Amino acid sequence: MSKKAPDFLLDSDSFIRAKQQHYAFDICPGYWNAILAGYNSGQLLA
Repeated sequence: MSKKAPDFLLDSDSFIRAKQQHYAFDICPGYWNAILAGYNSGQLLA
C-alpha cells in the first residue's frame, strides 16, 4: 500500500513574510523554485 504525500495549504502571509524578511527573490531563488515545484505537483495549495 502506497502512502500519499500530505498536502499543505499556504496563505498569502507565508509568501509576504518570506519575501520581506528572509527569502528575497534575488537572494534565495531556490526557496521560490521549491514553492513553485510543490504547487505545480499539487502538494502545495494556495
